[in-house]
Amino acid sequence: VALRLVACAQNGHDVNLSSLNLTVPPPKFVSNIHLNAGMCYVEEKAKFDGIFESLLPVNGLLSGDKVKPVLMNSKLPLDILGRVWDLSDIDKDGHLDKDEFAVAMHLVYRALEKESVPSQLPPSLIPPSKRKKTSVFPGAVPVLPASPPPKDSLRSTPSHGSANSLNSIGS
Repeated sequence: VALRLVACAQNGHDVNLSSLNLTVPPPKFVSNIHLNAGMCYVEEKAKFDGIFESLLPVNGLLSGDKVKPVLMNSKLPLDILGRVWDLSDIDKDGHLDKDEFAVAMHLVYRALEKESVPSQLPPSLIPPSKRKKTSVFPGAVPVLPASPPPKDSLRSTPSHGSANSLNSIGS
């Protein structure tokens, strides 16, 4: 039962008894690469939560301006950091909450281990706090907002932390 629930969680489904009837692939376990990196998930999350708090979030959120120096410190290419931001800002509000920040840091650490940053966030990396807000149906199309975006592109504002705004930091 526990392993089926783990498999459900890894595939973006709710973890409850009704999920036991879903057809899901077997659960994936941490590879030796991750074990050799020296941290299990709980230790990794605790470390990232500590970094998050040290950046003095406002109302539980960090702006791109506060996250940018942490990402830049990784020395990863700007296009990779832009993709990390885009993937980790799950609710696309231009800020990272504690769970989104942990996703960003996880992706950065994996990239530093020479793993590729995915083109879309795997269901297993979507935090439980974000799962109900994110479509888990394959092929689903996100609903666009009723009003058009502001005249200035969202990606050009530094607080959004995209590759463009990361690039604006200069040398």
